[in-house]
Amino acid sequence: MISSKQSLEKQIMNVEKRLIFRPYSVNVLLNLFNRLAFNLSKVGPFLSRSMQDAHWPSMNALITPKLLRHPNVNVRISVASCLCEIVMITVSSPPSSDEKMQKVFQIIVATFGTLFPEYKYYYTSFAILHNVARTKLCLTMLNLGCDELLIEMFQYFLAVAQFHCPDGMFANIEEIMTMVLEESNDISKELLYPLLDSIREEDENVGSLSWQLGEQVLTNCVDKLKPYLMEAVQSLDFVLDDYAPIVASICEESYGVVKEQVVGQLFDYYQNHFIIKFDDR
Repeated sequence: MISSKQSLEKQIMNVEKRLIFRPYSVNVLLNLFNRLAFNLSKVGPFLSRSMQDAHWPSMNALITPKLLRHPNVNVRISVASCLCEIVMITVSSPPSSDEKMQKVFQIIVATFGTLFPEYKYYYTSFAILHNVARTKLCLTMLNLGCDELLIEMFQYFLAVAQFHCPDGMFANIEEIMTMVLEESNDISKELLYPLLDSIREEDENVGSLSWQLGEQVLTNCVDKLKPYLMEAVQSLDFVLDDYAPIVASICEESYGVVKEQVVGQLFDYYQNHFIIKFDDR
């Protein structure tokens, strides 16, 4: 008797075999990917050798240019959904090279630009967002050095929040952005630019969800941002008053800490200097 686990592995491998032939009918592709995503979502935490063998060909079949750049947005979202499921299952033992993983994350991040109800597969994009937050896949992106993708992801999130961001979505986005900043070894100015742009005082969206998101993420990361935020503000040729008060609070506190450290070092230097001179006499 075939176990449910063996049956599931067989179903996944059967879908992979069909992907080799890549039927180009949109409806056929969508049905195929929906079935694959459903089966992958049932895998759970176990990862046998046979299950790995079932996943690896599926990922390779999904990251072909014809699918990653398919003209139908719903197909691309469905592909991203399947890839997200595979990455979550195999995160402890990635089934692919860094280059292939970057391709996977490219299409996953692209779905964040479709987090609007007018998209037919909106709820699939929302599920991808939730899974990325829940399993901390953004940290894998960070470890792979996907800097440009992370900037693009921040831009998508803040753009989406200008128009449509229900509570669950807001919480997932806030969690992901906070996680990326807190876990970064070094925060680039380019990663901070979208956040700063979202909380400009002269912006017509003051008080909007996008504004609230940018302000909340900065608030969550106050200590982490102290060494970086002032430089980012200065590089944009704006002053602190051009932004929400949280920016001035972080920058002024950072400046106060640096100033206090410098004064302390000077005091120690002159104290030691004069003590040595006095003792020499």
